[in-house]
Amino acid sequence: MLRAFLALWIGLASVAQAEQVAVQSGEHDGFTRLVLDFAAPVGWTMTRTDAGYRLALSRPDMRFDLSDVYRKVPRDRLSSIWADPGTGALMLGIGCACHAFPFELRPDVLVIDLRDGPPPPGSSFEIAEDGRVMPPVAAHPPLRPRSRPERQAAPVAAGPTASGYDWLDQAITATADVPTPSLLPPVPRDALPAPSPDVAGDAPPMPAPQPGDALRDALLRQISNGAARGAVELAPHEPGLPGDHGTSGRDPLPQIRIGGDAGVDPAAGDRPDHALTAAGDRCLPDAAVDVGAWGAATPVAATIASRTAALYGEFDRVDPVAADAAVKYLIYLGFGAEAQVLIKTLPLEGPDAPLWSALADVADGDLAPDGPLTGMEVCDGPVAMWAVLARPDLTAGDQVQSGAILRAFSALPPHLRRHLGPVLAGRFMARGDAVTVRAIRDAILRPGGDPGPAVRLLAAELHEAEGHGPDTPALVALQSAPGPTAAAATVAAVVAIVADGGTVDTAMLTATEALLREYKGADEAPALRHALALALGTQGDFDAAFATLPEADAGRADLWALLADRGGEAALMTHALRGGVGLVPPVPLAVSHRMARRLIDAGFPDAALDWLAAVPEPEVQDDHRLLVAEAELHRRDARAAIGALAAVTGPEATALRNAALLQLGTPEPLARLGADVTAPESLRQQAARRALDWTEVARDGPEVWRNAAAMVTAPPAAAEVPALAEAAALLADSAKARTALQALLDATVPRPPDQGGT
Repeated sequence: MLRAFLALWIGLASVAQAEQVAVQSGEHDGFTRLVLDFAAPVGWTMTRTDAGYRLALSRPDMRFDLSDVYRKVPRDRLSSIWADPGTGALMLGIGCACHAFPFELRPDVLVIDLRDGPPPPGSSFEIAEDGRVMPPVAAHPPLRPRSRPERQAAPVAAGPTASGYDWLDQAITATADVPTPSLLPPVPRDALPAPSPDVAGDAPPMPAPQPGDALRDALLRQISNGAARGAVELAPHEPGLPGDHGTSGRDPLPQIRIGGDAGVDPAAGDRPDHALTAAGDRCLPDAAVDVGAWGAATPVAATIASRTAALYGEFDRVDPVAADAAVKYLIYLGFGAEAQVLIKTLPLEGPDAPLWSALADVADGDLAPDGPLTGMEVCDGPVAMWAVLARPDLTAGDQVQSGAILRAFSALPPHLRRHLGPVLAGRFMARGDAVTVRAIRDAILRPGGDPGPAVRLLAAELHEAEGHGPDTPALVALQSAPGPTAAAATVAAVVAIVADGGTVDTAMLTATEALLREYKGADEAPALRHALALALGTQGDFDAAFATLPEADAGRADLWALLADRGGEAALMTHALRGGVGLVPPVPLAVSHRMARRLIDAGFPDAALDWLAAVPEPEVQDDHRLLVAEAELHRRDARAAIGALAAVTGPEATALRNAALLQLGTPEPLARLGADVTAPESLRQQAARRALDWTEVARDGPEVWRNAAAMVTAPPAAAEVPALAEAAALLADSAKARTALQALLDATVPRPPDQGGT
């Protein structure tokens, strides 16, 4: 047993140490691309197989992560992909007349393109492991059963064994007509078992096909399909109902109800799931939003000139074909505002004009949530991407076709990927879908070159979303970027510095103020104002920070948290002493607790209770009650403190409860506290001193108190006049008492009110 356990442990350890290689994919015009990103350069070889290709690595311990391959590509070229369990090699099944062409993008990045058409002559990747030169891969159409050929009805022969309907022959013929990839060889007719002798001679002859058989078979087939979809309900037949023709003694016949429920469409199951939106609208076809195909191979200036010149034909009438081409080309370029002007000034009023107007808004960074793209994010096609871009946001509960969105985004030309990618990634970033954001970023970076400041900002945001912390240097470097990217990067940099506990320097503070003036009244202004307030707070200027944000601004909660954590005593007294419960601002529970802690330590228990009383009762927990009790003790209201601790247990609650008993100072609580062996020694000694129990103090108290208590508990001297030696001893004892009392006074430090004094 021990040996088996050790073997299992070693095997699991080796699996845990194996390197995971994520296989990423992308769909392009004419080829499908697979990308393998290794941690270090790895040797590889690719050979042909009967079904496709085999990729073998020099490190067999590597494991392939294939979970995201088919989220971005269909199965028309890459029909299957798996890792060989014996060798660990990556197996590619090819379903088209295409070939694989691998190459190293970098020493640690391997790219495999599955390109349409035959391989180039002499390709080394078309050689099998045994050295054979394999023929080009042929397309494999999907396996579908062929229709059964028409058969002539055979005459029914007389006799007990004659039959005009040979079911065995029918079954064999039907099986032979269906191309199936079964690994079992066909069974000859003479190899089938013979009929049982006790029933073969008594079997009644099969009836000849009748004219109504075809109609019956078709009806039963349709009923079966409807039952499988849920549109047809089969229920047991109840005797006595209409249609009961004396079936007593047999199995009950089924009742059939078709379309019994309102809104049931028996043919709904024939439609693909992605063809309709949640509202029942039909999804737009791929060609309607194939923006990548609306470009041209000629230079941009020449194309715009030629398409603009062709807008008007004879008699200055708008040529609808030329107008459509011009609008589509402007959308392809990302010139949404120019496309809108063209749509409205021509004007274009055809059935496609609303869709082009929505696409133009999206291309220009605007929203179109109530247009023809509404609800299309659930469609399994390119329209899903445009529908997400047309929405203001995307929540975690929204249903979207992420795979279709990634395929459509990968098919866009590079300039549209850089233009639309940050916006699309922002939708999924707000949803918390870092995997899709990473795929969008990779699709933008794939063509190479400088992706632009917006994409660099996206990379910095993804770095933090993946749990690596904020990339503050990258954010600071983007402050000088053109356009709105500088504003977003500045806000993110300030928030990152505050989260790390740092201080925003004067240069960044000045840049934030300048950007706020530049974007005054724009959508970026609230975030910049919030960042400026936080930056002022990190420099200790809370007066200017609170003056920057309006009283009703939700960002003030972050500023109150900054004051509770870093504010000085002067700022705390200026802003936190609100003068009543109703004047306390709404802040999160943690901020209320931190603010109360600061106020208690600063000696303002009444103000601390104002912040604590503003917390709603459902949010009150034990840590909240402990703070209330501590504030009440500082107010010297021991009974209120004990009441706040009524349902609280634990060492902190016990210490506060004992302090409250000590603060009460009545004989009964003092005696109870002194007899409680679980109470701290210091509290029991305080209770003994408050109760004037000098015997207890002289026995167990601190040294200075023991010396003083010993003089109190010493027996009184004799009343008669002492001798000279005794008088000298009394004087010495007096001096000793003065010394002990002075030491006691020097060692006694006034205690805070919650400890009951000395």
